[in-house]
Amino acid sequence: SEYEGNYGGKENQCADNKRVGYRMIRGGAWNNFPRGVRAAYRGSHLRDSRLNDVGFRVAR
Repeated sequence: SEYEGNYGGKENQCADNKRVGYRMIRGGAWNNFPRGVRAAYRGSHLRDSRLNDVGFRVAR
């Protein structure tokens, strides 16, 4: 898409006060349920969670 410097739309506040302690995760894994395997998958977990299938991949 083309960048437009002036945006005429209404500003959206994305933070939801009820979910302050949560962080978004994106992407899928081979061990997810079918809809979670897609790279477009979005989910959330508590920000202090430790999960064995969430992280980042270093590629060259």
